[in-house]
Amino acid sequence: MKIKKKIRILITCLGGRRALDIINVLKKNKIYDYEIFGTDIKKNLKIKNKINKFYQVPEGQTKEFIKKIIEIIKKNQIKFAIFGADEEVLNISKNRYLFKNLDCFIPIMEKKKLNIISNKLNLFKNLEKKKISLAKWNIIKNLSDLKKFSLKFKNNFVLKNADSRGGRDIFIIDKKIKQPKKISTGSQEIHLNYDDLLKKFNIKNKLRKNAYIAMEKLNRPAYDVDVLSLNGKIKKLIIRKRLFRDPYKKHSFSTNKKIKKYCEQIIKSLKLSYLFDIDIMMDKKKEPKILEINPRMSGTIYLTLKKVNLINYLYLLNRNDL
Repeated sequence: MKIKKKIRILITCLGGRRALDIINVLKKNKIYDYEIFGTDIKKNLKIKNKINKFYQVPEGQTKEFIKKIIEIIKKNQIKFAIFGADEEVLNISKNRYLFKNLDCFIPIMEKKKLNIISNKLNLFKNLEKKKISLAKWNIIKNLSDLKKFSLKFKNNFVLKNADSRGGRDIFIIDKKIKQPKKISTGSQEIHLNYDDLLKKFNIKNKLRKNAYIAMEKLNRPAYDVDVLSLNGKIKKLIIRKRLFRDPYKKHSFSTNKKIKKYCEQIIKSLKLSYLFDIDIMMDKKKEPKILEINPRMSGTIYLTLKKVNLINYLYLLNRNDL
């Protein structure tokens, strides 16, 4: 019987809804013997008893987080680290020089690329320049811009904070809705009519403080596309179709050729690397349109890992074996 190679891996955000599923997949790995070290901002998690060592860490955007992660990597001789939150990924990227002399593979894109894909406004502008087909959209700087877009789409559209993550600060405007309602199944989006957007959510002040984009409504189902690539060259691409509104519920795997080709164009044009997630929906003509790119593995990647262990393949990228 072949002895499996031991790899000390660090995985963050173990407080996530399906983190245990990811841990279980890694434990059953037939190629590598993963010694799993994990972190979260919460302390008392049941999952801590399922891994080799657990650490509570500061919030991902802080200097203290960087110090703690370096300490954990050094103390435990971690060879491979995967970060589960956008804030952590962006922070690590900004402070990459501090990790330079650590013998640890940290698959995070360079700061310049992350600044593009982690902000919806930057992402859409860049893709537009590269002639990638997008849903109809506009920058919304003030109430006048908002009114024009609303009239154009007959009070049925989507308004998003360009920097929002995890479905936060997203408004689904629908003239048929009588009372605002929050959809909290895996997202934080608010469904409401245009008048309530103006009167109950202080949108004028929000537009003053943050960059927003408005876009046409797209059609369900949504698709999660798990991607492993290196400098725009795709190594693995798995398409998952959401069967429920809640992204953490059941998915089915898809071989949709239009989505595959569309994502390939995006990945190649931006020269993206490592493991990340693209969210897609279809327009009225059943053409794929991008919603966003998450600069880290999807929170629902456990579904893909049961079919294709992308974490194994990600590790191989460091060895140039893939």
